[in-house]
Amino acid sequence: MNNNKYLPYIVAVLLSFIIGSSVAIAQLVPPVIHEIQLGPDSDDPTYIVIYGTGFELNPDFGIVPGTPAGINVFLGTESEPLVLPDDQTACDALAPPPLDTNNTDCVVADFTITVNDVETPLVVPDGDYRVRFETNTGVPACSCDNGRPIELTFQYTQNDCSASTYPNGTQKHSCTDLATLTDPVDVVLTGKDADKFLLSQNSLGTDVGSSVTVTSSIVGDRLSPNLVLDIFNISGDPLEQNLEIHTSCSAPLATGDDFGSMMLTEFIPVGGIETCPTSAAHYDLTIGAQGLQGDQGVQGKIGLTGDTGLQGVQGKIGLAGDTG
Repeated sequence: MNNNKYLPYIVAVLLSFIIGSSVAIAQLVPPVIHEIQLGPDSDDPTYIVIYGTGFELNPDFGIVPGTPAGINVFLGTESEPLVLPDDQTACDALAPPPLDTNNTDCVVADFTITVNDVETPLVVPDGDYRVRFETNTGVPACSCDNGRPIELTFQYTQNDCSASTYPNGTQKHSCTDLATLTDPVDVVLTGKDADKFLLSQNSLGTDVGSSVTVTSSIVGDRLSPNLVLDIFNISGDPLEQNLEIHTSCSAPLATGDDFGSMMLTEFIPVGGIETCPTSAAHYDLTIGAQGLQGDQGVQGKIGLTGDTGLQGVQGKIGLAGDTG
């Protein structure tokens, strides 16, 4: 019997497995926004240049403006994504110091949206805006639909509680701001069930864009229902934010969800061996340059002269000198 005739089929199967695995691994990189520049003039911008990582997850899901396999960028509460122009040369023209753009992804988005197949410029007043950056990874989000989690990974975003996907009172999760969030921070397990969790983070703290992973203190076991995280200044004081995240799946929980300064990026369910990354990143953008320093104000009037102080007590009279 000649087994060599099956060799091409075996090779094809192995190659498809290897290629499929490499694509899956490449897709497990969530996008992170490092910086956004306004162009061509920060005082009157018509587009933004977004720098970060994870924008191009693999060759099949690269930057293809206007296609489902590309990128969507949303500004503020606008429901339509910004137009991504074919001309992306501003990525090279506006390299932002001091950001090192080596190994950094970049995409340009115009302040224009498409309405009824017509590109329409946006009127963008000065103010603060949330930029939402979405990539199509081709992988559905992991959530409680896949089972209760045994491992969760959160990315620090430095956002306050207003960024939470589930505002307080709408689900069992809660977020409390206690001080201005800093970078880096120290993430600490707390609450009555703190000893039922294990948390991994960099020994130097957690900075914006880096992650912490939470597992059960019993290896492989599903997470206890009540995960409580305190976000401290890296020096240990003050406490900046408190998060209560319900992990029993009696409340919604999925990759891409924001819990104050922590965005859920990976969710491994019971029996799961692969993670599902979020396909979204956020950035808080301020539009409107600081104005020029104004002229010095008029000097105020000289104040009134104060009362003369009391005269001191006269000193003792000295001894008379020798007679000449």
